[in-house]
Amino acid sequence: WRFYTALSGGPISDLGAHQIDIFNWFLGSQPKSVTASGGRSYFKDREHFDNVMCIFDYDTPQGNARAFYQVLTTTSAGGGYYESFMGTDGTIEISEREAYTNIYKESGASNNATWDELVRRGLLKKEAVGVAAGGSDAIASYESAPPDVYALPGGLNKPPHQPHIENFFAAIRGEAELTCDARHALESEAPIYWVNPAANSRQVITFTDEHLHT
Repeated sequence: WRFYTALSGGPISDLGAHQIDIFNWFLGSQPKSVTASGGRSYFKDREHFDNVMCIFDYDTPQGNARAFYQVLTTTSAGGGYYESFMGTDGTIEISEREAYTNIYKESGASNNATWDELVRRGLLKKEAVGVAAGGSDAIASYESAPPDVYALPGGLNKPPHQPHIENFFAAIRGEAELTCDARHALESEAPIYWVNPAANSRQVITFTDEHLHT
C-alpha cells in the first residue's frame, strides 16, 4: 500500500516523516528550498518512487546548512536508521538504537581542551582513539586515522517512545503542555510533503509561507 498514491505519500513521506522533521528541530529553522531525485529502481509496477534522495537548504543564525535524507529498497549495508550531524570539529550520530549513537571528533579539531573537559565532567565517554591502518609492509598506502569515538553516558530506562506518550497523557490531564502541538507538528513536517513534487519535476522548490504554514 505504501507505493500507491491513493493510499500513501510513498516511502519518503511515510518513513521520512519520522526523521526529516528533526532537521528543523536541531537547526532551529525551516528550510528555504528542497531538491530531490528518485526512481522506480526495483518495483517497476508501483506508483511512488522506491528510491528517493532529497536535499533541504537552510539559512540558520550560524550560516547556511544543507540536510540530506534518503530512502532505499536495500539495507544500506546494515547501516540502519539514524541521524548524522556533521560539523567542523566533529560529528554526532543519534538513533533510537544505542549502538548507533556516538560522537566522533575530527582529527583536525582545534579545541582538544574542550573535548577533554567534557570527558572530565562525565558528559562524554571516550571509547576509542583513531589509529591509521597499515604497517611497514603497507607500501604506497596512505590512510588517515579514523576519528576518535566518544559515547554519551547514561541511557533511557524505558522504551524510546514512552516519554512522548507520558507527555500526551499528562497534557490531557492538564498537568503539562504538549511537547509538540499541532502547529509545531505542521510546520515541522510540511517540508516532507514537497519532496515527491520536487523529485517528479526534477526542479528545486523554493518554499513560501504557503508551502510551510498552510
